[in-house]
Amino acid sequence: MPIPLLLLALVFGFAAYRSSETFKARHEVTPWGWPSWAWGLIGLLSLLVWAVLFVIARKTTRTTSTDPVRPPEGWYPDPGHQHHFRYWDGAEWTDRVEDAGVAHVDAR
Repeated sequence: MPIPLLLLALVFGFAAYRSSETFKARHEVTPWGWPSWAWGLIGLLSLLVWAVLFVIARKTTRTTSTDPVRPPEGWYPDPGHQHHFRYWDGAEWTDRVEDAGVAHVDAR
């Protein structure tokens, strides 16, 4: 776990502890009567649990991105195997083809 996240968890824990102590000073009892150290532990663990769950979720979630990285425009082996090469314009295959070093338009 990264150090900044651990420090942030400690800050959350301390803030929860201090909030409980402040409540106790004003009302002579902590929230729900729980000890302040318990509130501090809950504050610390809540951020740590969130961080662990978020890291696990990020690593195990499969994305449905359908926009693959596209190759630059140029001549590539014909994906249909009808010609030696076919021209890719950066977005789609064109009707420009090449056979034995001679470029022409596919007559399909």
